[in-house]
Amino acid sequence: MDHKILKVARGLFYLFIFLLPWQTRYFLLRASSGGYELEAGNLAIYGTELWLWVIMILAISSLFKKSFWSEAVGKIKFLKFKPQFLVVSLFIIWSGLSIFWSVNGAVAYWQWFKLLEAMAAGSLIIILKVDFKKIATMLAASGAAQGLLAFWQFSTQQIVANKWLGLAAQNPADLGVSVVENTGRWLRAYGSFPHPNILGGFLAVTILVSVYLIIQSDKLRIRLWLLVALVLQVLGLVLTFSRAAIFLGLGLAIIYSLLLIKNKLTRRRAAVVLISLVLVATVGYGLWGELLINRFTDSRLTIKSNNERQIELERAYSMIKARPLWGWGLGSYQLALLKLNPGQPAYQYQPPHNLFWLTWAELGLVGLSLWLLILIITVWQAIKQKSGFVVYGLGLIFLLIWFDHYFWASWSMLVIFWLMIYFGLIKKEE
Repeated sequence: MDHKILKVARGLFYLFIFLLPWQTRYFLLRASSGGYELEAGNLAIYGTELWLWVIMILAISSLFKKSFWSEAVGKIKFLKFKPQFLVVSLFIIWSGLSIFWSVNGAVAYWQWFKLLEAMAAGSLIIILKVDFKKIATMLAASGAAQGLLAFWQFSTQQIVANKWLGLAAQNPADLGVSVVENTGRWLRAYGSFPHPNILGGFLAVTILVSVYLIIQSDKLRIRLWLLVALVLQVLGLVLTFSRAAIFLGLGLAIIYSLLLIKNKLTRRRAAVVLISLVLVATVGYGLWGELLINRFTDSRLTIKSNNERQIELERAYSMIKARPLWGWGLGSYQLALLKLNPGQPAYQYQPPHNLFWLTWAELGLVGLSLWLLILIITVWQAIKQKSGFVVYGLGLIFLLIWFDHYFWASWSMLVIFWLMIYFGLIKKEE
């Protein structure tokens, strides 16, 4: 009976991965400032969170079977990985302690709970004995769906609100909507995410995943399907007009393909992937080149964005100086800004677009050190295991977090971050 439960839980977990980008949620509390919604103060339960809890309940019920528990524990070399998981445990404890000195205990606790859920999703990799390639396939399929949705949104130049799908209405004529300018205001693709940059980060990850799967797959039919998925993902990425995601996502995918061309066993497949990436990117530039140039050069909106980011970093530096060791509390950065400078519109309280600075501001030097140690240990472990894809995946995330904070602030991306961390920490099976 326990194996049947395990099989159901494993299937639900794969579906959970596919559904991660969708933002359907129920608000328990909504915060605002100056007439604008303050996202950092909102307390909401995502539909995928409830889905995760169902999976966790099924997984826990399977652990009551002693033989299965022994088998699951055997999947992890506890003695060998004790230092790694000790650091993760210390990070959890320190993040939880920050609730006591945060400016809003309820919000800090809520963010800490989501952190625990994301880590629990990572632990399910071990408990459910999931197949890495199946998780990668679900991510590739989800990325293809997001790419198709991105193409539709850009083609129609509007996003219709749908509370059941977690979609907010977006019109390029409205102020505050993410656009790129040329001879008018052009809506950037959001997919199912609350911002184009988050979609860009997600698609950058799924492009690398698709490249890995195409090169590793032995079946022509699957490789052709994955090539279609890759095309949709690259087009979707281009239509986000997210500078960091486009540059890093396509750049690392091309480098990964180039390195695999040197291997005789993967040379042809890697060459096909490389040609596909270059062709689709070239087509994208041919269709929307002027808009892309405006995003990557000193256009009005680009200058405005760069200036705002510089102000955010300077503000973060001031916040760090005020509490350098212990920070302002998990998830409490924007609320701390609100407390120190009340009465401003919510959009004035933006966190820095750099996850290192944000982690330091919220968890202090202690929390930042533990978080960096987790990253370093994970990358080192993946390098020792010669897990090339995991190294590149972690490398992509490491580079993206220099330019944005969505792997911390977005529930979906937080889960993806910790899934990659757990894959890096688990011993690769021979």
